[in-house]
Amino acid sequence: MSSYTYSAAGSSARADSKKDILGNLKRAFSAWPDKLECHVRDHLRKVYSTLALTMLSAILGIVVNAVMDFSSLLPVFSLLELGLLLALMVTNLSPQNENKRLGFMYAFAFLFGCEVGPLIEYVGIDDPTIVFNAIFVTMLVFGSFTMSALYADSTKYLHLGGP
Repeated sequence: MSSYTYSAAGSSARADSKKDILGNLKRAFSAWPDKLECHVRDHLRKVYSTLALTMLSAILGIVVNAVMDFSSLLPVFSLLELGLLLALMVTNLSPQNENKRLGFMYAFAFLFGCEVGPLIEYVGIDDPTIVFNAIFVTMLVFGSFTMSALYADSTKYLHLGGP
């Protein structure tokens, strides 16, 4: 005879936990403080917030280009992007210049979105699902690599590609 006994209440509790997706996500993310040091968590928060704001800036550039049609200004945008990259490279890396450098990066992403806007419109005319699928699959792959690095037993995967 098996030592396992079937309980209807236990079965429904497991089914309820599978349906409680937000609760499962909350438990998954609440395990991070136990694994990562405070400075690592803070750094990751800054990295992901910077990435999200940069992506939003590029998306805003795409939307502005779709509404206002800046196609004739693409060469000017290229020169401005080059200037922003040079300004980013020349500006000293210091806490005093952090906001200035972030502004350069967000402006670069916005102009890049304006430049890529016509290409995205062209692809979207042929098949609108291509743009959505490309964004979704990129987020899925990036998120998967991130989660595997964060949930690995060793934190050596947080330094992928580093020295």
